[in-house]
Amino acid sequence: MPSLSAFGRLTLALAVVAALACSACSAESDRLGESRAPIINGTASSASSLPSVGALVALGPQGWSAFCSGTLISSRMVLTAAHCIANIPAGVTVGFYIGGNDVRVGGQVLAVSARIAHPSYNAAVTPTGLGNYFDIGVLTLAQPFTAIAPSKLVRPAEVKALVKQSATVLIAGFGLTQAGGTVTGKKYEGYTTMVDIGASEVFIIGAQANRPQKCNGDSGGPTFGDLDSGPGLDLRVVGVASRAGTNCTIGSIETRVDSYLPWLHQQGTIPCDSGLSPPCNPTGDIGVADATVDLTRDFGVPPPPDISFPDVPPPPPPPPPPPLKQFGEKCTISSECVTGLCINGYCNHRCGPNLPCPAGWVCHAQALICTVGTTPPPP
Repeated sequence: MPSLSAFGRLTLALAVVAALACSACSAESDRLGESRAPIINGTASSASSLPSVGALVALGPQGWSAFCSGTLISSRMVLTAAHCIANIPAGVTVGFYIGGNDVRVGGQVLAVSARIAHPSYNAAVTPTGLGNYFDIGVLTLAQPFTAIAPSKLVRPAEVKALVKQSATVLIAGFGLTQAGGTVTGKKYEGYTTMVDIGASEVFIIGAQANRPQKCNGDSGGPTFGDLDSGPGLDLRVVGVASRAGTNCTIGSIETRVDSYLPWLHQQGTIPCDSGLSPPCNPTGDIGVADATVDLTRDFGVPPPPDISFPDVPPPPPPPPPPPLKQFGEKCTISSECVTGLCINGYCNHRCGPNLPCPAGWVCHAQALICTVGTTPPPP
């Protein structure tokens, strides 16, 4: 088995996500936290396949671009990886794409009201092997979304059957289809195998030739176990993509969902047919009180350098707004003036007995603005 110390996040920096939204970037979108990519050796998903699997998207100059994957697990909750949402730059608009297999075609983007990383997740810690790194988080949707049924989480009684060595699992994501390839933003899926089981993480293989595996852009995406031994599917989310080996050649490590079921239920009520029960309700709606973000907890620690993929610098800050113009300076609209008044192309102000005009200016008796003659002179 390959050394698990060589694994790094499968995500794309949001600075690149915004750039990839530009019209000519050969770029298609990808994800997995800070690096984006579709399932290697996988199959392109149809529009109706795994409908609850979507993409975390950021708004760029030409539209939405995917940077991570996620799974709808209730009408207002999306399951993803903590590292996908723990270092989002200020001012970046994030949504959840669902209902299609390509972020540029079809589907819809749902508004997100909160991004909640597990409080024990620490982006400064570099994972080594299977461990307990708390790489799990949720998005709270601004409004309930009921057009697509949420995926079911593995129940405690189902763990023994689904989380075990040699178990076949179904993986999905919007990441790269080949190591070093272009970003796609298209949903891919494929079957692979669990190899090593830890208390809070599992290792799924991808090293053999032509075996599907996750890569950049798939972070936060699901790993499904199937309870149906026949031709049908009875899927449960058993894992969340956390990180993968160098160049996406030796498989990936997933956060075990069953290890975090109590925490997930604390973030909002999950449907009765998913995860722990009780508490539960039929739709899994989350109340407004649950839609909170702790900025220190969720965004206070910068992520470590991406082990497998090059680091991307953050975008430059926007230029400061121009200073407001003073009385007598040329203007085009009143909002340019510190006085809030632009008259005849110059910043002016109201005047009266108790508000005299500057030297050289006269208060117009009817208009109550400062003038020299009929038109304010240039400064």
